[in-house]
Amino acid sequence: MPTLRELQDDHGMAYATAIRLRSKLTKDLAKFHGGLLGRCICIDFPNLPPDMVFGSESHLLHLEGEMQRRRWQSVGIE
Repeated sequence: MPTLRELQDDHGMAYATAIRLRSKLTKDLAKFHGGLLGRCICIDFPNLPPDMVFGSESHLLHLEGEMQRRRWQSVGIE
């Protein structure tokens, strides 16, 4: 996520606008499957166990493990 100053400078917006934009982006991406933006940019969602609670600590750990597994696959380790 870009810093507020980066948003402001790169897109020529007021600092207050950058704050509101980053807040809305963060809230939308935190929704199940990334909200509207997440569904637009993510093409391969990890499968979650049916008993896992979205947003829980176990959910976060599962996602971190999945990211690591995919990194290993991309370099041929797994």
